[in-house]
Amino acid sequence: MLNIRTSQAMQRFKRAPLLIALLVLSACSQMTLEEQFTGIETCNIHNIFLDPVTNKPSGQYFIDKKLEPCRVDEAAFYCVNDKFYGLTVSQIAIPYKGPFSVHAIYLKESPVVVEAALRERFKDLKINQSEGNAPILIADPKQQGSSIFYCDEYSE
Repeated sequence: MLNIRTSQAMQRFKRAPLLIALLVLSACSQMTLEEQFTGIETCNIHNIFLDPVTNKPSGQYFIDKKLEPCRVDEAAFYCVNDKFYGLTVSQIAIPYKGPFSVHAIYLKESPVVVEAALRERFKDLKINQSEGNAPILIADPKQQGSSIFYCDEYSE
C-alpha cells in the first residue's frame, strides 16, 4: 500500500514541472498587435474601442499590456513602442465616443516603406481607394518621415 502511494506521489511530482511550464507559457503569450488588428488590411476591425462608461479598452492587446491612453478626445490614443509586421509603432488610436470610428496605427517609417512592407504581407492590399473597405496610408503631418495607417468606416 505504501509503495502505491509513493508511486502516485512520484508521478504527480514528475508532472508538476510540466504544469508550471504551461502556466508560464500561457502567461507569456500576450496578444500581439498583428493579432489584435487582424482584418485591418480590409478595414474589417470589430470590437476594439475604449468603453466610455468603464474607461476600459475592449481589445485583448490593450488588456494584456495593461495600457492606459496617453491622450483621449473622440479617440483614445495609446503611446506604445511595439512592432506591426516588422514596422515600428509609436501610437495606436481606437474609437472612444461619438461617431468617431477610426482605428489607426502610427508608424515611425515613411509611407513608402510602410506600403512596401504591408504589400509584402498582404498581396491584394488596396490602399487609399474610395472603397469603404480600403485602409488609408498617409504621411503623419505631425511627425516628418512617419506614417499613419488607418481605417475609418465613415470617411468618404
